[in-house]
Amino acid sequence: MCSYIYEAIEHGNNRPLKVFVTSIDHSKFHWHYDYELILVLKGEVLINTSPGQTLLREGDIFLLNSKMVHELQRMEQPNICLFIQLNQNLFLDTKNVSGSYFFYLNSAQKGKYPKNGFEHYKALASRIGLEYQKETPNMYRVNSYIYTLLADFFDYLIYDIRQTSSVMNPLEDIELLMQVINYIQDRFKEEDVLDTLYRSFGMGEKTLYRFLKKYIGLSPKALLMENRIQAAKEMLHFSNKTVPYIAAECGFKAENTFYRVFKKEVGVTPNEYRQKDVSEKSDSEIKGYLQFKMGEAVCLLKKIVKEKNDYEV
Repeated sequence: MCSYIYEAIEHGNNRPLKVFVTSIDHSKFHWHYDYELILVLKGEVLINTSPGQTLLREGDIFLLNSKMVHELQRMEQPNICLFIQLNQNLFLDTKNVSGSYFFYLNSAQKGKYPKNGFEHYKALASRIGLEYQKETPNMYRVNSYIYTLLADFFDYLIYDIRQTSSVMNPLEDIELLMQVINYIQDRFKEEDVLDTLYRSFGMGEKTLYRFLKKYIGLSPKALLMENRIQAAKEMLHFSNKTVPYIAAECGFKAENTFYRVFKKEVGVTPNEYRQKDVSEKSDSEIKGYLQFKMGEAVCLLKKIVKEKNDYEV
């Protein structure tokens, strides 16, 4: 099974950012140097990252800091999200070369509110998104939005300066984390995968529990179950195999256990998921869902900007 350990983001034309609108199904755990701003325009998205899971609903905005290992998951309803990936070089500070900035911007979480409110960042992100939907974006205007965004990060957001230790390479933990994640992804079908994981990495159960909770907010058991459920969803979507076969193939010893866990995690039974998935796929092919989605995304972006303008009047 393949996974993304490190994502090299290409910005194109030497631009300091990458902007796109998409509908998220599921991205495996990965990390990159860029800061990533996520604005949910429709539906819900679940983010797994330190210190835990965050459910983003329509209208929420979230900033993933540089080098944060994360995973995105679609919830029951389809979603539309705006992504703005900002080159880490934009955040360089020559006075603090040994540290990095960790900003707190998460409208789905209580506490650490920006001094100028979340709506400001939603509107600014939407303006950038709208420019990038044009055939030829006005980069002067985009750059003005970017540097306004950066200035506001430093002036109005709560942030930490996280020092880089001269003894410990911070990327070593990320490498170990991805090795653990890959190990579970490759062996999730095995009954004793967690026991062999502890032995293979020379880590006790409690040590590995604390390590994973620190970086991705999941326990080893929860990460294993997530891989099994995701594999089951893919088989339900792409194959005609029976539910008992899929349950066994995905590492579940008992069919009733599979039904119980699947219903708890997904919200519907495996059979209901398969029928719903087939129906949505058919509707999407008939209606040209992707083309419609982009038009809807533009309307939603314009709505956010208009609401901010109306509020300021």
